Amino acid sequence: MVKSYCMELNYTFFYVESNIVCIIIFLMILLRDLRSVDRQSKQTMFDNVLMFHILYFTTDIYYVMILNGYLPHTRLTSSIANFFNSFVMHMLAFYWFVYIEMLEGSFYLQTKKHRFICYIPAVISITISLILFVFFSDLVIDANLNTTVVYSISFLAVPIIYILVTAAHSIYRAFKKDNYAYRSQYLLYAAYPLSIVFFGIVQFYFFNAPMFCFGCTIMMIYFYINSLDSLISQDPLTGLNNRAQLKKYIIHDLTRNDDLKHYVMMIDLDKFKSINDVYGHIEGDRAIISAAEAIKRACQEDNSRPFIARYGGDEFIIIMRTENEKGVEELKAKLIKELEIENKKHRFNLSASIGYSSYNNTYESFLGALKEADDLLYQEKAIL
Repeated sequence: MVKSYCMELNYTFFYVESNIVCIIIFLMILLRDLRSVDRQSKQTMFDNVLMFHILYFTTDIYYVMILNGYLPHTRLTSSIANFFNSFVMHMLAFYWFVYIEMLEGSFYLQTKKHRFICYIPAVISITISLILFVFFSDLVIDANLNTTVVYSISFLAVPIIYILVTAAHSIYRAFKKDNYAYRSQYLLYAAYPLSIVFFGIVQFYFFNAPMFCFGCTIMMIYFYINSLDSLISQDPLTGLNNRAQLKKYIIHDLTRNDDLKHYVMMIDLDKFKSINDVYGHIEGDRAIISAAEAIKRACQEDNSRPFIARYGGDEFIIIMRTENEKGVEELKAKLIKELEIENKKHRFNLSASIGYSSYNNTYESFLGALKEADDLLYQEKAIL
């Protein structure tokens, strides 16, 4: 009897300590993210994801202490614990869905109105759950104070829909031709919610192990490290490589020994300042994003897999390796065509001037080619 009590005591404290450790880790990530200077809407969504993880672990601690007799185990306390578990899980799944959609460039969820529309299923499900616990508690809590099948359905149905939609969108985007450079990231976005479901199922069948909090924390740490790496190497507006990543690529590229010629191409949007002045900076950002999309589409079918980077402002750089100048001219023609297609989507005029030059396997040669490409670009721009 004493041994059984000690085992139960040790299990409870192990479970509670595990959740507390995970809460501390999530708080550390949250506090670091809150100190970010350049905060955007998607960062707010990410912070909400972190916060609801913390709340879920907290309600989990409360529930396990009820089940093991450290807090009163009544219909009321059991109902409160299970309702809040359901509420937090709905919010967690919703905010993850919104965060990933915004991270992957969904324009639909950029507005509060559209986010609210996506929030409606969660609101309806949470409201139904509240009504069940308040007025029909026998349907969700049985005579032994255990949850019923009805509760399981109300707890899981909508969160799983959010999770599956998120995963499906990410997998679909991962295998789109124009996303080949970011395939591993999209697959990670899909893996996180699916892994959480897996850990949740494992904990359901092996309740003595706090698999859910451990699984969430391990995956979030991996996800966060990956996102920090993206911040270091990617331009936040377009998702393209940034100048730091460009320099790393060039240093690596110069070590290649092959018969292909190396070219640097510079692209600069025409009359970009007038877009900002006439239509505002939001439309200016949209012009840069559209140009980036056109550049990605132009490069996606090229067998040489050109390297694309945003150089700064409205300037982009493409590094390509090809047998001769014809390959560069063909890519330039594709760029002009794709920009014309993109131009039809906007009220402003979207076009660009393009210059290119070749370089050999020295960094000084690359810098010289960069300057020559820039000079040719401005010669082309002067004709406008």
